[in-house]
Amino acid sequence: MWSAESADTTRVATALTPGDFANPAHAELFTIIAALITENRPHDPASVAAVIHRAGGGQKDAPLRRVLADVVTADAPAVSAAHYADIVLSQSYRRSFHIAGQRITQAAEQGPEEELFDYMVQLGRQQRAAWNRLNTFRSGGAVQGEGERS
Repeated sequence: MWSAESADTTRVATALTPGDFANPAHAELFTIIAALITENRPHDPASVAAVIHRAGGGQKDAPLRRVLADVVTADAPAVSAAHYADIVLSQSYRRSFHIAGQRITQAAEQGPEEELFDYMVQLGRQQRAAWNRLNTFRSGGAVQGEGERS
């Protein structure tokens, strides 16, 4: 996302959320880059590394620095930012089904009987919203990240 400023970089920065990433270090790195993009600040690798360094950048940030190095050396073209964002959103959508299934199972085991159906409907609505978010992004529409998901 840092190779070139484009409408796609801004679109990706506003569409994805940290909760879309399975790996916490990827989520944190995305958060830093997205903040720089939305603040219209330089978001090249050196600028991202500087943000990490200013925040302390000690041993606790070793996984984040490793991910930054991996991303820098991956040589992913900037023109593919929307494509990669689509992959992240798709994987997030699929993970959300797994999480919803776990929640339904837990509710079935521990929840009050009279609340089970309403809870399932609530989870279904969340899944529909996630599906709509994915399809809106794929159609080129502006998608606002929906906060962190579990």
